[in-house]
Amino acid sequence: VAVNIDSFRRERPEDSFHGWLWRITRNKVNDHFRKKLKAPQAQGGSTAQALIHEIPVQFPNEPTTEDQERDHAAISRRILRLLEQDFEPRTWKAFWRVAVDEVPAKSAAEELNMTVGAVYNAKYKVLCRLRQELDGIA
Repeated sequence: VAVNIDSFRRERPEDSFHGWLWRITRNKVNDHFRKKLKAPQAQGGSTAQALIHEIPVQFPNEPTTEDQERDHAAISRRILRLLEQDFEPRTWKAFWRVAVDEVPAKSAAEELNMTVGAVYNAKYKVLCRLRQELDGIA
């Protein structure tokens, strides 16, 4: 996912990041089972099977909190860049000033020559869309 996140494109209105992740997951699972069907079957009796089961399963190192935070930040930045393309520049700027920069809505409204209600509406629209994109990922 991390390698191909830049290839995500929203070509139709119904395309979502969640759907893209689901397709990747489905394809990887299908690849796994296709590969497993092609693999030669192990030979040997129950003794060989018992010996195989005695080998401890080694899991890769768990990702650190730092790794998880870095990955989360990278994904968040990518999602925000993709979302920005779907909104008018002034709508996005109003959202950004209030939600990210934590500027009071009244100040953002004056800065962008908008009403306070329009600033709140812009923030609401973008946050709704963000929740829609993140639904099922977290």
